[in-house]
Formats: sequence, structure tokens, C-alpha cells
Amino acid sequence: MKKTAKNTVLHLIADAMQHLLAQPDRNSPKGRRDLTLLSTLYDSGCRVQELADLRVLDVILDNPSVLIITGKGNKVRRVPLMKNTLSLLKQYITENSLDKPWRNDYPLFVNKQHNKLT
Repeated sequence: MKKTAKNTVLHLIADAMQHLLAQPDRNSPKGRRDLTLLSTLYDSGCRVQELADLRVLDVILDNPSVLIITGKGNKVRRVPLMKNTLSLLKQYITENSLDKPWRNDYPLFVNKQHNKLT
């Protein structure tokens, strides 16, 4: 088989990412969720499905703060979090009362019906 040329993966410049993160309405719970979701997605580099599958127990807020991501083939990786994303996640978890021990297995990000994002 002949090898084909690989396409270059395009990425967002810093200004474009800042513009994207400025879009959610920080005054509404949905907007704060979306901001946290986008920031976590950008910071961790995970796939959208990996993000949708995150549970509360997959977020470790202690030092060192990490996100435990389960990828394809049930491969698990630990991704460190930046300070801004960490503070957004802390606020989001507190605001949605996800800091209770019995809610550890709940999905981290939910829709209007409080079901896991799809």
C-alpha cells in the first residue's frame, strides 16, 4: 500500500480560544457549566465522549489536581489541571452540590434533565 500524505492538524490561536471561552453567560448556571466544560475540554485535551463520561470521582481537586480520563479501550490516563480550570471545577462542583460523598458516581456534566450529556 502506498502511504498518503498526512493532513496538518489545525489548532486555535490563543485569541480565538479566549474569544470562545468568553461566549458562555457567566450569570446563568447553564453558562457557568458551559464555561467549565469548555475550559476542561481545552485544558485536558480529551475527546468529547471522554468528557461526557467523566464522573465526580474522576476529578481530584487536592494537590496535585488531576483529571482521570478513561479513553478508548478503557485506557486510563491522569491529566494535570491548570489553576484556572481547577478553580472553575471547584466552583461548579460546589454550586451543583456534587461535593457530597454519595454523589461521587454521578456524572460531572449533566443536561437539563440531570442526565449524563450525550
